[in-house]
Amino acid sequence: MNDIATKPTAIISTAEIARRGEALRQADAISRIAAQGRDPSTDKILADFTQGRTDSEGVIERLKAHYGLG
Repeated sequence: MNDIATKPTAIISTAEIARRGEALRQADAISRIAAQGRDPSTDKILADFTQGRTDSEGVIERLKAHYGLG
């Protein structure tokens, strides 16, 4: 399902990697509180964003493709 290539992006700083990781951690916590866990099959897509291997537009494209939304 993960057939959209990761778009190369500018190198991001370790501070940005940490910021993205914290944002994902917080989103996961909110989802657990709302009893809506994150789909584990999206871990690779979100890890690529957190590590700066794709940008936010790439994440959206890949998630849409993963879920068959377009």
